[in-house]
Parts: sequence; structure tokens; C-alpha cells
Amino acid sequence: MLNNVLNVPCEDKVDIKKVFRLGKPSIEGKQRPLLIEFRDEAIKNRVLENLSKLRDATEQLRQISVTHDMMEGEREQCRELVKECRETTKG
Repeated sequence: MLNNVLNVPCEDKVDIKKVFRLGKPSIEGKQRPLLIEFRDEAIKNRVLENLSKLRDATEQLRQISVTHDMMEGEREQCRELVKECRETTKG
């Protein structure tokens, strides 16, 4: 998907450090999140920059959502920055 849909050159064994599913399997068979750790942050950034290309992909790929993996403190800091930005753009 990275090579074909997002046009980000990526070799499985070279550029990807870890891939694993998060959480426990559910009885309902719901898809669990997939965590992908890249060896180089530049590749991660290129993937995130090209996510708009998923809109033009097949129906199955359009249902994929991608986010940064952040610690609780980082998420809180991000929420505060977004809140601050919204307040400054309103006034």
C-alpha cells in the first residue's frame, strides 16, 4: 500500500522496524489498530503527507485512518495547542 497507493518508497525489511496489532481480538471480529514503527522519521512524515491519496483509492483502502502514536502527555499538549489555536482564530 505504501508503494502503490501513497507513492512512498518503502522496503519491508529495511524501512519498517516493527508491525503489530494493538489490543485483544474481539468476539465480534472487529479490526484492531495496527501499529507500524518506521526506522526513519522521514518515511513516517512522507506517509502522513500523502494520506490524501487514500481518497482516490479503492473502497476498502478509503476506510483506513492513520494517526500519530502519542503518549498521554503528548495528546494533552496537542489538545491544548488546538484549543489555543481555535481561540485565537475566532477573535
